[in-house]
Amino acid sequence: MLLRRRLEALRCSRSADGASSPSKRCSSLPRKFSARREGAPQLQTRRAEASNTSAAASDSSPPTSTSAVAPPPPPPPPQHLPATYRRLVARVPSPSFRSGARVEELPLLPPDSLLGEGQVLVRVAVAGVNGGCETFRVRAEPGTPFAKEGSSPASPSSSSASPSSSSASLSSSSSSPSSSPDPLVVPLGAEGAGTVVAVGPGVRPSQLAVGDRVTMNGGAAFAEFVVAGARGCFRVPESSASSPPSSSSSSSSPSLSPAAAVALSLSGLTAAVALHATAKVRRGETVLVTAAAGGTGHLAVQLAALAGCRVVAVAGGERKARRLRRELSRLDPANEAGHAVVDYKSEEASRDLSGAISGALASSSGGQGGRSEGGGGGRGGGGKGEGFAVGGGIDVCYEGVGGAVRNAVLHNLNAGARVLCVGYMGSYPHTENYRSRREGGGGGSGEEEGAGAAAAEAAPAPATETVFVSGPFDAEPRGRAALPLEPDLFWNRRVVSSLPGDRTIFGDVWSGAAGDPRVLARLRRDLFAAALRGEIVPWIDGEGEGEGEGGNEDDRRSDAPSFSGLEAASDAVERLLSGSSMGKVVLRVSEGGAW
Repeated sequence: MLLRRRLEALRCSRSADGASSPSKRCSSLPRKFSARREGAPQLQTRRAEASNTSAAASDSSPPTSTSAVAPPPPPPPPQHLPATYRRLVARVPSPSFRSGARVEELPLLPPDSLLGEGQVLVRVAVAGVNGGCETFRVRAEPGTPFAKEGSSPASPSSSSASPSSSSASLSSSSSSPSSSPDPLVVPLGAEGAGTVVAVGPGVRPSQLAVGDRVTMNGGAAFAEFVVAGARGCFRVPESSASSPPSSSSSSSSPSLSPAAAVALSLSGLTAAVALHATAKVRRGETVLVTAAAGGTGHLAVQLAALAGCRVVAVAGGERKARRLRRELSRLDPANEAGHAVVDYKSEEASRDLSGAISGALASSSGGQGGRSEGGGGGRGGGGKGEGFAVGGGIDVCYEGVGGAVRNAVLHNLNAGARVLCVGYMGSYPHTENYRSRREGGGGGSGEEEGAGAAAAEAAPAPATETVFVSGPFDAEPRGRAALPLEPDLFWNRRVVSSLPGDRTIFGDVWSGAAGDPRVLARLRRDLFAAALRGEIVPWIDGEGEGEGEGGNEDDRRSDAPSFSGLEAASDAVERLLSGSSMGKVVLRVSEGGAW
């Protein structure tokens, strides 16, 4: 039957004269089969058109995932790496930073053999200068965590070890003494910013990639190259999430310079954690900042003002006081909070710093200007913004000087005040206070100073010191309290909450973020975002002193030197310890200190 139908269909297709019988036979074929046969060429045509379209598309676009697996993105262009690199190290213990620090040149191994799991290689652009930390490390200062670095006996031949030996090459332990053949040689530099030039195994592109600009804290930042853990690096953002970048910003020109990023990464983050996580400052509180023009103090001033607090900034010298007033005026043009600045080197404050602070608190709480000349008296009558206590004392103190300055603060605390101890620079090894306390007033320099420090360590020292704590509303004029000595309070991170009037001193200003990395991540993110929006302005020593209105020729002229190259590190440290710097002191490691 099937064969007969096919033959009849063949006759129909060959019939050209329109004969009736074949035509009738053709018309009698089953409709379903006929429709299927008639539609087949149309289907084939559509398939051919689709095939042609697909072929044409394949000529102009890469294959889709259905036809082939997309090739991986091309690797970043190879970074040119030198055969050697230089770093700054010190043989410990040494009497001073300058006497112990030296530059050494070492082989730079290929990244494949250099980097371990989760590590990156960073070309350092700028290193931050932390004078106290670096001095304590070089001296292996007793009573600090660096004392153990000088506890191993020295090897007679270690000082003559070749710096180019393979065991001294840059390795994953470059931030520890074990990276050098001499166990008493330690790398220097606590903070830095630079560019990632190589990544090790296990570093995901979402973490870090070649070309990323990063900051890192830890050791060995006084070096041209540093091996760092990817988790310990922070990728520097190039634009604020809440504010679009300016038209001048681009991936090749980030909004923050390496120097600004360094200032924020440790000094700025310390202030943010201390004020917001540990002290939990509240709008309307009074925050006093000592060393207010220093590397971390100037950022604490800005953070407190942005939090809606009244700020009393204490600094030494009219030049610093003038710039602080200008900074506070930028943040609060009408001075609704009643900010004040105290120059502790003024004649009035030199006689009675506690009284000068009291005068500044009183004038700023009741006057408009809040510009205490010398010790205090305000510049005018006028009101204050709502929410600020009139005639009050200090609610939060960000304190980095110690000694007489700290004691003057303790005489002006409100009940429930929080004192954040971020250092004790007034008693660091370069000061007379240190020598009188640790060396029995002997003084000295060079090797004699180091010997004096060792002798002082052997002698027993009192575990506490007696201080007097009071405030403007206390029933008793002075309350006695026993505090740990400043090095013990700071380095052992003690928290003293037994002071009269429910006052607390925090030797550990990071305690508010302890155990929760999310707090640090949030505060760091907010800090950098505020800097990108222009709300926070990092000061770099010697740069931008004439910015803002009201600056005179002295403001615009800066005599601060610029420190470039590892050989200038000792000068940079001494500049900071001299007390003449303003803002963050940095060392430009690479040429020009650029990304």
